[in-house]
Amino acid sequence: MGLEIAKWVKMGKSDREILDTYVALYGSKVLVDPRTIPAGWTSWIPWTVLAIGTVLLTCFLKRWRPRVEASHPASGLEGRSLANIEIEDDDADL
Repeated sequence: MGLEIAKWVKMGKSDREILDTYVALYGSKVLVDPRTIPAGWTSWIPWTVLAIGTVLLTCFLKRWRPRVEASHPASGLEGRSLANIEIEDDDADL
């Protein structure tokens, strides 16, 4: 590109003509300076969106998961109290 530009400058082409030629060949992205630093918001916005999304997803999953009721008695012990449960003592025979 540098050689072409130097040749076109010697031929008398203006800056606008040279830029228009490259835009026609490669599109408008050819005009972007690769050394440009992105704006300050581009470094923290994606992380902020990710953090908010994680919090929202966590809240959604907590609400969506079925709740376990603590008031239900353990299976197999319905209607039995501790006084009605017999305990076998193998050491009593000694």
